[in-house]
Amino acid sequence: DLPELAAQLDGLPLALELAAGRLGVLSVRDVLDRLGPSLLRRGTDDRHGTLQAALEWSWSLLSAPERTALSQLSIFAGGFTLEAAEDVLVLPHVSVLKVVDLLVERSLVRVGATGRLGLLVQVQAFVAAKLHDTDAVQRRHGAHFARHGTDEAIGSLDRHGSVTARRALTLELDNLLAACRRAVERGDGEVAASTYLGASTVLRLQGPFEVAAQLGQAVAGMSVLCRSSTARVARAVGDALRLMGRMDEARSHFDAALAVHREVGDRRLEGIMLGYL
Repeated sequence: DLPELAAQLDGLPLALELAAGRLGVLSVRDVLDRLGPSLLRRGTDDRHGTLQAALEWSWSLLSAPERTALSQLSIFAGGFTLEAAEDVLVLPHVSVLKVVDLLVERSLVRVGATGRLGLLVQVQAFVAAKLHDTDAVQRRHGAHFARHGTDEAIGSLDRHGSVTARRALTLELDNLLAACRRAVERGDGEVAASTYLGASTVLRLQGPFEVAAQLGQAVAGMSVLCRSSTARVARAVGDALRLMGRMDEARSHFDAALAVHREVGDRRLEGIMLGYL
């Protein structure tokens, strides 16, 4: 039966793993019987069709909370922590931990060596198309990662234990960038600013500086930023341009930040900006 199952799935590792995730409650023969025509090879070399069918079959066997959770998890970029999942997912009357654990058992969510969770690219693309309340999930995702760009969060990176904190922030770079770009698109200035500031903290140490400069300029161009965010973003964009050697452009952003600090009477930050100039 196992060779027959492997043949039906074209020997594709992910398709086999998805089927194997059901062997705890089904025999190999039961799996074969339940696969039906949807998992028969679609043409001689239709490996993509076989994988798509395996994903569709696996999806059809999920409970409603599992489907909701998995589609919402597609909003993350570059993996996620359990804490982030618990903050972003909305599953009425069901524990996020319990549902995520079931998805791990079904080989739909992966656990990395450090305990970080994630979806394979093929799974993520498939379930993203199943997400219905995209805007609401994106907003929760943005609100969660905006916390990394507050003054308190960034200030904590220079305190005791900062190596661990910076490493954790670096792992969230893809999420920060994704959240920032989405916030810019929907005109959510404060989330865009905070996620950008968190991302720029990582990018100024490892690059690419061009990403920090381009995304920062998009955020700086938003008309909905508060004065404090305007100054903080301008300073970060100027720093990225400075690191790229584009000093004339950098000075214009430093000047903008300096003007805000003078306007609000923040002598400490005014002094810091004068140091850049």
